[in-house]
Amino acid sequence: MSMEKSRVKLPKIVNMPRGRRSGQALVEFALALPLVLLLIFGVLEFGRAFQIKIVLENAAREGVHYLIYDRDDPGDGFPNTIAAVMAESQNSGVEIVSTDVTVQCLDAVGDPITTSPLCPTGSTAEVIVTHPFNVALFGYFLGEISLASNARMYMP
Repeated sequence: MSMEKSRVKLPKIVNMPRGRRSGQALVEFALALPLVLLLIFGVLEFGRAFQIKIVLENAAREGVHYLIYDRDDPGDGFPNTIAAVMAESQNSGVEIVSTDVTVQCLDAVGDPITTSPLCPTGSTAEVIVTHPFNVALFGYFLGEISLASNARMYMP
């Protein structure tokens, strides 16, 4: 008994007409393009969110730094400190409103001090800045994401 190999003839791509091969490339391109665009836009959105987060960190740091050097911020709720935070973020291209800024003084344990409108010596000043971030690509599905940053400094 002799063993014969059965051979199946496969079509050779090189022998295919030119029009069929370019059609295949077009289909592959059409399938890959949405995935590549999704990846590119995702990276851009992440970069935009990261830039806003850095601006919020700088604004919170500037606000607490202002409060350390101007501890007699007049009025209730530290309006000059909030104005300094808003100015810092606006100079960096991010618009925040005064309701997005929280300024408080913490005692040694970390609880807010509510007995005095000023930050006493030995307490910790804290500035918290929040900002809503709308994702451009999937904003309809994800909704609004809240980015936040805080900074703390010891009151000398």
